[in-house]
Amino acid sequence: MKQVTVICLEAEREAAVDHLRDLGTVHVVPSLPPASTDLDQLQRRREAVERALGLLMSRPASRAAGAAAGAAGAVGDADEATARVMSLAAEQTALADRRQKLTRAAQDLEPWGSFSRESLEACRAAGLQVVLADLPAEAVPALPPGAVLKELSRKGKTLFAAVVAPADVTLDLPAAPLPDAGDLASLAADLQDCDRRSAAVEADLDRLAAATPALKRGLEQLDEAIAFARARDGMGATAPLAYLEGYVPAADLASLLDTARRHGWAVRAIDPASDDPRVPTKLRLARWVEPVRGVFTMLGILPGYGEVDIGACFLLFFSIFFAMLIGDAGYGAIMLIATLVVRARDRQAPAAPFWLFGVLSTCTILWGVLTGTYFAIRLADDNPLRLIPSVSYFAEPRNIQFLCFLIGTVHLSIAHLWNASRTRPWLKALGSLSWIPILWGNFLLAKRMVLGVATPPVMLWLYGIGLVGVVLFSEPSRNPFKTVGMGLGKVALNLANSFVDVVSYVRLFAVGAAGMKVAESMNAMATGMSDAVPWVGGLLAAVVLILGHGFNILLSAMGVLVHGVRLNVLEFAGHVGLEFAGSAYRPLQRRRATPGTSPDAGSEVLPDTTSVG
Repeated sequence: MKQVTVICLEAEREAAVDHLRDLGTVHVVPSLPPASTDLDQLQRRREAVERALGLLMSRPASRAAGAAAGAAGAVGDADEATARVMSLAAEQTALADRRQKLTRAAQDLEPWGSFSRESLEACRAAGLQVVLADLPAEAVPALPPGAVLKELSRKGKTLFAAVVAPADVTLDLPAAPLPDAGDLASLAADLQDCDRRSAAVEADLDRLAAATPALKRGLEQLDEAIAFARARDGMGATAPLAYLEGYVPAADLASLLDTARRHGWAVRAIDPASDDPRVPTKLRLARWVEPVRGVFTMLGILPGYGEVDIGACFLLFFSIFFAMLIGDAGYGAIMLIATLVVRARDRQAPAAPFWLFGVLSTCTILWGVLTGTYFAIRLADDNPLRLIPSVSYFAEPRNIQFLCFLIGTVHLSIAHLWNASRTRPWLKALGSLSWIPILWGNFLLAKRMVLGVATPPVMLWLYGIGLVGVVLFSEPSRNPFKTVGMGLGKVALNLANSFVDVVSYVRLFAVGAAGMKVAESMNAMATGMSDAVPWVGGLLAAVVLILGHGFNILLSAMGVLVHGVRLNVLEFAGHVGLEFAGSAYRPLQRRRATPGTSPDAGSEVLPDTTSVG
């Protein structure tokens, strides 16, 4: 990356930003906090469109898809669709509030039944009083002479009644408040009207699902307009000049300089400072590593500009971790078939996610074949379905745990080799390399503590060589006391952690074994059902197998997200010195349609803001 400053006439700042947007290579960093009435209006419009889109996207998919298919072309632009959606949403909220009030009023009135307020007023005018009271049904109090009790309803042990008496008679009764409404029939009619209107609003919102593509395009257009406004309003100015700051890939600097010559700008280009936190990262992955980009995007992680790109190593070990955590050839086959079917039905979708799931599923199948496990059924060595005979080695839990420790030690050793290759001066790189013998000492110690394997004498040599190297070379200095002191501090802080990191790879065995136990339980449950009742039991067994194994696949996938990812982004990244402190390279760009379509055809694409790292 090159840090650039583009200088133009202040009167031409908007035109300059427009030309830079056409160029599409400059990642703009505001020199001043961008602020303007135009920017505020754009952001408010974007918030409204985003809310409208969220309301439509949250509707049941089947209704929205059907309505969209039947109402294509029935909506206008994004602003018009937003106004209609928000208006209907506001009416929907008002109707829900009104229905709640009507329902509460009906519930309050139900024990007393319907009555006419005009009749009550006529009674009062005739010198009578009417009191509503809820009384204990088993102990109705005595009424004074001239008072008449009219039972209205009973609920449980409560009697709801109206007491009529002359105005001068004192009634010692717990009077209930007179309900606001007096006619249950009117309330029921109002509720029906409310429900009819709510249904009409729901239908209108379903029809407006056809506006989803327009809203998405409008959101993209507003994002572009906001980016333009922020770049324009964030420019610094010293009359009669204005300047824009940002970053551009070194390979694209020549095109920026050529554009500057054509428009009469001045450009200052320098290498960014090593400690500049604003430098964006543009990640260029090899084609075979490209599928891992989706994992980085999902996790929201990005290497910093000065950090190492672990994409290839991540993909390799993540595939191994995925296979061991799922651990079943049958599950891998299901995932591979599902991937191929979805890909066949959607050829227009990006290929990278399908390649990723294809690789992960294939690795899972290979691991399942290696362990002889198909839907939690372990095949015997002499079973003709075994594709790899005599692999009872992998049927022994101790051997899988040993393999986990070995994979972890190799993984973390690669991290320190990588870290050392990038460390300067070379003397300090020896400090990182010195952790490798410590890791292998941890490997031997883990075997001793977890597996009960006797430790060879070489373990002490590994620890000794490693600790001496860490103490002497982690923080080399001309002051030997400072060197040793800093080195001892490194040992105190990281020695125990390095052992824990090696042992933590046993999670690959533990999680995989837990998934296997769940699957075995499902198989046992299904077998018991099929044996109990030959026909019905067989159907129930099939249901249990389908639901049980499906649920277990989901649980295993969650285990991959928690444990398989963790080993890469925490343990490995910590040893390689990677903090994922990157900010995305998002150049100022103009939206463009895909070839063969018009900008209004609904096939517009934004610049790839995820291809960074």
